[in-house]
Amino acid sequence: MPTYEIEQYELHAMKYRVEATSEGEAIAKLFAGEAEPVEQSQDMIEVADDYGLAVDEYPELAEGLRNLGIQVAEVIPSIRSNERSDALALHIGDAVVVSTQKRKDGPQVSNDGSELSDGGVIDWPDSDGSIRRKDKDGNTEEVRRPDDPDCGEWKQLYD
Repeated sequence: MPTYEIEQYELHAMKYRVEATSEGEAIAKLFAGEAEPVEQSQDMIEVADDYGLAVDEYPELAEGLRNLGIQVAEVIPSIRSNERSDALALHIGDAVVVSTQKRKDGPQVSNDGSELSDGGVIDWPDSDGSIRRKDKDGNTEEVRRPDDPDCGEWKQLYD
């Protein structure tokens, strides 16, 4: 049975500590990022049902939820993402592919390709099917062509 990792929007409250001459200045310093969080002070208030995945972008998921008795209007309540965690875990040298989230039209990747944990990317396949790995600075480190035995490992990112 597949395993999923689901991100849910939630409303949390957190205490911060800051020195200031007035309440207003304290809030201004908080907004400026000058306040320090108080450890162990984060409290969940409620699930944020007003936020979620847009139904018009995920109509099949929305219909499936309705069939399960979940109320769905313009958004799938509180859901930010839903991905199969047992999907691809591709290790490339010391790096691991970090953008394997599935969406309705394939893997979620940037315009550059699949992001790696070391800052590099596996580029989208070229028109001839070749796939390049680039380091964090954009330098090509490796090219795999369709007739290479290891090309399928990277190609599965885009299937």
